[in-house]
Amino acid sequence: MGTRADVQGAVSELFPRTDWNDQEWGYWDSEYGSIEFHVGNEPITSLGLSVRASAAVVPAIVELCLRHGWQALDCSMGDFLEKREDPAEGLNAWRVYRDRVIGKKLDVKED
Repeated sequence: MGTRADVQGAVSELFPRTDWNDQEWGYWDSEYGSIEFHVGNEPITSLGLSVRASAAVVPAIVELCLRHGWQALDCSMGDFLEKREDPAEGLNAWRVYRDRVIGKKLDVKED
């Protein structure tokens, strides 16, 4: 994937104001929710995302993959996000589940 600086720069292009104070973790927060980016140790061979946001963030995640020739495995669906007809399907299913479990819908901007 590249050096730590390469990967952090690629993420920051599409997710401005990502906080990289921790070398291995980037924290992005917005009105749409938050994403934690885990880059791990060099050489960077994978990037983990913990997405706690609305589906409005999905197009930027797909764009990140397409720009850099990366693939995003959606662990909740078991397939590649950028190849799916509805890339937000897994995130939307998780949000429905989360809202049911906690008994309320959390407010984040949808678009």
